[in-house]
Amino acid sequence: MIGIERIQEERRSAKRGECGGNFLSHVTALANACDDEFSFTVIYHFHRFLKVVVEQWNEVQYGLSLVFEAFYGKFLNIHYRLSRVCKTYCYSNLNHFKSCAKVTSFFVISKFFYNFADMSLNRTFKITIIASIFLLCLTISAKDEFTHVEQQQINVETPGLFSHSNAFQVDFTKVAKDEYAFPLSAGKISEKTHSDIIIETSKGDAVKAMFGGVVRLSRNTPNMGNVVVLRHDNGMETLYGRNAKNLVKVGQRVKAGETIAIVGNEGGRGSLQFGIMVNGCGINLENILDLEAQTLHRQMITFKKVDKGIDVSTSRKERKKKKEPEGMSMDTNDPFGDKSVYHLDLRAISSWHYPLKDSHVISNYGGRRRHSGVDIKNAPNRDVYAAFDGLVVQSGVFSGYGKCITVRHANGLETRYSHNSKNFVNVGDKVKAGDVIATTGRTGRATTEHLHFETRIAGRAFDPAFIFDHVNHCLHNCILQFKKNGSVKRVK
Repeated sequence: MIGIERIQEERRSAKRGECGGNFLSHVTALANACDDEFSFTVIYHFHRFLKVVVEQWNEVQYGLSLVFEAFYGKFLNIHYRLSRVCKTYCYSNLNHFKSCAKVTSFFVISKFFYNFADMSLNRTFKITIIASIFLLCLTISAKDEFTHVEQQQINVETPGLFSHSNAFQVDFTKVAKDEYAFPLSAGKISEKTHSDIIIETSKGDAVKAMFGGVVRLSRNTPNMGNVVVLRHDNGMETLYGRNAKNLVKVGQRVKAGETIAIVGNEGGRGSLQFGIMVNGCGINLENILDLEAQTLHRQMITFKKVDKGIDVSTSRKERKKKKEPEGMSMDTNDPFGDKSVYHLDLRAISSWHYPLKDSHVISNYGGRRRHSGVDIKNAPNRDVYAAFDGLVVQSGVFSGYGKCITVRHANGLETRYSHNSKNFVNVGDKVKAGDVIATTGRTGRATTEHLHFETRIAGRAFDPAFIFDHVNHCLHNCILQFKKNGSVKRVK
């Protein structure tokens, strides 16, 4: 056959360690020389698997070319040739063999090949069986392993990530539902930096793997306590710190959504430090995730290696913003300016509306749960009203909040309405006090139909009871004093 003759000719002329450039063409020639479609399929899938091996080990390239010659040479002298493969493979890659058991397994398999070749079975069936066993053997022996440095240090370069090019792409447009999971689906982001976030949740919650991958690091560190780092097939790495307990070991392969740790306890609340890395460099999470909705941006993202780290570019187009009411911005709403104190005169507000008619409070602000608002109950699917005139800056599903709406007001306030069954407004819509913006429900983390109502200033939540009298459903007649440290009190 043409494929076999080509291998024999090039193998004789190639020096050991120099045949890597021709090996893939050897496999391609074999595939093209197959006299039946089934054999072609076997070689094709072998080809795809061996591309990874070929790119890493020259010695394996030489040995495996002998194996393929043996496969299509009617299995002549297979025991001898596979023995050579084992020796070449083991001696050249000692780091990939930590015990003699792996070496022994190769010789056991090769002996099986030798006896199997004499059996009176269909030629194609023989090829299929031998190819499957050999592939399994290689897969087991080539288990994901990491150097001592990779297992000890959080920020390390990924070997071979930029060996062929200074950039690579990840396509998030086709990620299936079971291929992604937010680490703490019921958590809320309390702190955010350029490259990581702090997610607060209930004590004892399970930490989930964001993507499928292999555990590169699982140990206790001085700065972040118990830490897990996963290396993913897409080239990225994810970091999960401050864990109470790690549940995975180095080298273990996990799926997206699989529990890898138990969240740590900080100040009576569960707390997770989460980050994404590429080649040891922290990546701005907002380039990849919608942190409010806890979802992936559906986009093509390019990571390019530069002198000072990793440059990130995306295919995502920013939405055009609608015209904003005077004195308001969708990007910032800081009433303090350069001052440390801000006064809000509730007596001067003429246009207002209590958010839910004929209702009562079933859960107050604060307490042991550190509740960020008040829960107001009436009945399912009752109208939810905008408390003041304003601009809708959020409208969608936001993890524990469920269907949620945030309205920004010209007086410096923000009001939030969540667990809705339906939202009737979109981001950028202008609303008036008393406009129906949603209906009550139990979406998100809720045990009964109700409205979770929050009031915020400069991004900080405070007790809505400073604004509204929940018994009489009216606005308080007073002046409120807010400080940048988060304190609020009535001054008149």
